[in-house]
Amino acid sequence: MEWQDPPAELENHVVICNCSEQVRRIVGELHAEAVTDKPDVVLLVQDAALWRDNPQWHPKRQNGHTQEHFFVLIREGGPSHQANLLAASIRTARAAIILADPRQGKLADSRSTLVAMALEQQNPDVHTVMELISSVNREHLRATEVNEVVCVGEIAERLIAQSCITPGVKNIFESVLVNKPGTNNIYIMQLPKPLAGTSYRELVRRAIMARAPFEIIGFIQNSFLPPQSGEDKAKARCAQERGLDIKPHQTFVLNPRNSEEPGRDTDLAELDQLVLVAYERVKLEQFLIPAEPRS
Repeated sequence: MEWQDPPAELENHVVICNCSEQVRRIVGELHAEAVTDKPDVVLLVQDAALWRDNPQWHPKRQNGHTQEHFFVLIREGGPSHQANLLAASIRTARAAIILADPRQGKLADSRSTLVAMALEQQNPDVHTVMELISSVNREHLRATEVNEVVCVGEIAERLIAQSCITPGVKNIFESVLVNKPGTNNIYIMQLPKPLAGTSYRELVRRAIMARAPFEIIGFIQNSFLPPQSGEDKAKARCAQERGLDIKPHQTFVLNPRNSEEPGRDTDLAELDQLVLVAYERVKLEQFLIPAEPRS
């Protein structure tokens, strides 16, 4: 039995560009039992024979949700072709994942960049995650709107080094990166508007006092800095002409220090985000906003 073609007018789904051995694991994580908001997934295949000849890459059919909500689109031209992206409803997708094409070897990053540019033209606002083969090619992606770049080799090298410094740290990362019932995940959540101006220290205190089912481990500051260089100004002008928002400058702060800025006593702004460890996604307002006093 073949996988279904995607229906027209999908919304809030995930588009995976290119098939590789990663497809099975990625779809398994997106459709894991512990995920409460399981998305539809559309795979845009770059080569029909490659997909057909590697059944071990296919998601498990015994997952009932995957059987009904995983779709495969095989069209000439693959994911870099604009018409194929439109057929995958890229304009209404929540996210796009660009996998390295295993046929391209060390040249895969160049092909992935072309796919990223095609994605931008159709949906500049889609959250794009790209698999990078060589970290030296990261610089070339600065001119694109790719949101996150994952260089597997780079991550593996750092994890190996950390495992030597702190034996067992690999097990910690595995536990938060796997979606299984009863395991913790890391969540990045927008600070609720009523909490703007509240310090990190106060938010942690409120979570403890409310016996919240999560731990706040840090925050992300988002600020829109005025362009400094000529290149920055050109990018800002180009973004404005295309009707796009300029990407914020982000400062990541985990386990903030005392008496430093940003630190534990930093007042968070409306655009900032909290980093949590929790078993499931929660409503922050329920635990961090004091209840109205009863009259």
